Amino acid sequence: MAVMCAVSSGALAIPAVSQAQQDDNAVEEIVVTGSHIRRDTFSSSSPITVVDSELIGQVGETNLGDFLERVPSITSGSNGSNTSGNAGMSTGLNTASLRNLGSERTLVLVNGRRFVSGVSASSGYGVDLNAIPTAIIERIEVLTGNQSAVYGSDAMAGVINVITKTNFEGVKLHAQTGQATEGDRQRNDIDITLGKNFEGGGNVWVSMAYSDASEVWMRDRDYAPYSLTGVDTTGDGLRDSLQFEGSSFIPESRLLGMGVDIKGDGSPFEGSRNVDTSDRLNFHDFWLLRLPQEKQYVSAGLNLPLSEKTAATVQMNYSRIESSGRFEPLPLNTVTETFRTTAGGASNMDLATHPLWAGSSAGAQFLAAGATTLDDISNTFRRVNEFGPLGNDALRTTFRVVGAVDHDFDNGMRLDVSAVYGVTDSDVFFNGDINLERAATALNIEPDGFGGYQCVDAVARLQGCVPYNPFNTVDSVAGVAGVTGFSEEAINYLSVNLSSQGKIEQTVVSAVLSGEMPFSVGQQDNIGFATGIEYRKEAAEEIPDGLRQAGLTRVQNLQATGGEFDVAEIYGELNIPLMDKLILEVAGRFGDYSSVGNISSWKVGLDAPINDSVRFRAATSSAIRAPNVSDLFAGGTNSAGATVDPCDGVTNATTGNVAENCRTLAAIQNRIDTTGAFTLSQIESQMTRVLSSGNPNVQEETAMSYSAGVIFTPVSLEAFSIAADFYSIEIEDQIGRQSKGQILDDCHEVSPTSFDPTCGGVLVRDPAAGAMLELQVGTVNNPEKSEFSGVDLETAYQFGQVGPGDLMVSLGANFIIHAGRKDENQKGQLLYPDYRFNLNVDYSIKDVDLFATWRYRAESKDRVNNTVNAPNLNTMKAASYLDVRASYRATDTVQVYLGATNLFDASPQLMGFTHASRNTAGTNGTVYDVIGRQVFAGLNVDF
Repeated sequence: MAVMCAVSSGALAIPAVSQAQQDDNAVEEIVVTGSHIRRDTFSSSSPITVVDSELIGQVGETNLGDFLERVPSITSGSNGSNTSGNAGMSTGLNTASLRNLGSERTLVLVNGRRFVSGVSASSGYGVDLNAIPTAIIERIEVLTGNQSAVYGSDAMAGVINVITKTNFEGVKLHAQTGQATEGDRQRNDIDITLGKNFEGGGNVWVSMAYSDASEVWMRDRDYAPYSLTGVDTTGDGLRDSLQFEGSSFIPESRLLGMGVDIKGDGSPFEGSRNVDTSDRLNFHDFWLLRLPQEKQYVSAGLNLPLSEKTAATVQMNYSRIESSGRFEPLPLNTVTETFRTTAGGASNMDLATHPLWAGSSAGAQFLAAGATTLDDISNTFRRVNEFGPLGNDALRTTFRVVGAVDHDFDNGMRLDVSAVYGVTDSDVFFNGDINLERAATALNIEPDGFGGYQCVDAVARLQGCVPYNPFNTVDSVAGVAGVTGFSEEAINYLSVNLSSQGKIEQTVVSAVLSGEMPFSVGQQDNIGFATGIEYRKEAAEEIPDGLRQAGLTRVQNLQATGGEFDVAEIYGELNIPLMDKLILEVAGRFGDYSSVGNISSWKVGLDAPINDSVRFRAATSSAIRAPNVSDLFAGGTNSAGATVDPCDGVTNATTGNVAENCRTLAAIQNRIDTTGAFTLSQIESQMTRVLSSGNPNVQEETAMSYSAGVIFTPVSLEAFSIAADFYSIEIEDQIGRQSKGQILDDCHEVSPTSFDPTCGGVLVRDPAAGAMLELQVGTVNNPEKSEFSGVDLETAYQFGQVGPGDLMVSLGANFIIHAGRKDENQKGQLLYPDYRFNLNVDYSIKDVDLFATWRYRAESKDRVNNTVNAPNLNTMKAASYLDVRASYRATDTVQVYLGATNLFDASPQLMGFTHASRNTAGTNGTVYDVIGRQVFAGLNVDF
């Protein structure tokens, strides 16, 4: 371990530097992340940050994903803070994103081998770090810069390689408990690892762990009692104040249109931004800041010598993770199909005669304003509190088994053969939703002959259909008869609990031959090499509930996902000593994908010691990211929202290709002839279902990566080291979703002789009214180029004895030069701060160890190219946190410790709904600590 830390200069692992530099006998041949060639040092043309298991314990983190957020080059992809308002398949996930390029461009390995994805097939790709228990971790190696030539697809931003314990002997028990000083976020962790060495060689070990953490509600934090939005209070066009922003969907119902704005009982709707007097619903009464989670793990390993030169290894990991997401109850309105008898059709609700409106104050006010039917009212807003909060309960299990055999030949060569199988099963249960088909049926009512009302459909009545009143018109004839909202019987008939089942499978078989060639360049050491073959198969499916697939529920419509691809690859590496300690690294990889065909990548690097104190390193490489199962086969997610129809506003006098093409549709021409123009109502413009889906024809992403750095480890100051590395990643053909506006514009702007009303089969219009009902948006290769560049800095100094103890200080930092599209630098924006760093201080006095970390992210902007916010709202304050820990080794086998994170209880930056970088907390849980101060205490026992 000492050698690895010394040469990598990993600031998070520097405590072993001086020991490493003084202990020449510690050198052994190992496989370093970034190469399949075994070598006797951690020298590499690419920077490697190494984090040992001791540091994970020192900062008090018991979750791998939460810990990795502290590494300056890593941004959380998904975690319990930025998925807290998500009722989809991502609830509870914890992924990592190197350079903030996404979990799909960050390759996570365990012992140098791939780990199965935990992200649902409909949502993306990435390893759920929750599935890797910290109890079995020996160290973590983070290699930035693309590594496609060595590891294949998905390593575009770099590699996170988790190295687990091997040959463990004895018993190790760890327990930790803690909570936020606000009195919530209780966390409990316990794990035990047992191992035994065999007399004739070999080892067996098993590790078991349990962890739970309670939820945190937004309403329980002083900084987030209610939802906010940016407001222009000066009239200069810039938002300068954060004020309450509630929802129009309220339990009492809001009815809006024809100049009337009232509640269901006919009283005025108070829409002010004064949270104490407004009728708007406060989202933060229902949202979570941090999700509850329960995790269980079992891991085991067996190492057996089969002969003097052959050994076999088997390792198994199983995890079971439960998490829940919650937010505000279901919203219903006239934009959905709830109040229509047919898609795009009318409600058939006459305000003067329908029992839910006749005789009501609300109905009378709309009739007086000139409305005759519900369709004349712009909108109705009803929050169905009776159904309880929307949300889901997610259960994910991950099972992974690895079998490997390695053989050392007499000539020094080594053959490693391995097979990996991993599977993630997910069951997600959704609650609080409504059956839209039944909702429409239960609005068609008639007198029951006993002074009340019943559903007209006799068959539906046998199924439990009873009337309900989503408008809360309590004084209507039906309201007076008792139909004022949702009765218990109505809830039983209308509410649905949905589910979605998913499975992700990964199979990898590989063989690597490594060693030295029997020749060299001049009088240098022999050329090192590695060559290998690998076969990988990725398969996934996700089957949503039938009602959700049919679009018969209020929340997002999901279609089934299913697909697979495989790839066969060959690769090779050369480690060529050119002169004294000057090493040229060359690597190449060729793959044959069933999805995109043949692709290749390469790397050239140089590791060049200038003298005993200074070493230069540089590398350039090409990279690829082949589309994953989600990119290729995602069945689609339906969402509704405002979609601009190119035909909106067209008249008989309008000229141009768009107008001519629109008028070829009979429904549109009929409306023009009748009303003078094809003008969409607000409801029509908002009812288009947009189906986002995969595309089996999408091609691979490509990128070029460059890095250059210098490491200074002065001979005269053995306990000091510093490394600075420049990096640049340029991505082309980036995989992403199509723009719906671009699809529609491209389709309607063609020559009338080439016009396809279905836009190639992706657009469905109402045959009677002409409005757009459905638009399919697929995965495409974005032609825009992206660039991510900057400088990583790592330094450490072990002072030795200072006063009664030993002092060690280390620093890891990242400075951004460019982030985002090539033509639009987002440097300085919230997720791309100018710089961020971690400063670690470790002071040991005999059996006492005092450790502190200062985590800092520079002040940033909500929008770099800002045209909407005043400076006070556009400025995002720096994130600065101090974490501390004190430990005491009571005996040779027992250590106790206590500590705190965010010691000074710093609050996060507030931002409104209108801000580009906010999440549902009114802040950003990826950047800021949303919990506040947390304290913890723990125990380590070794037998």
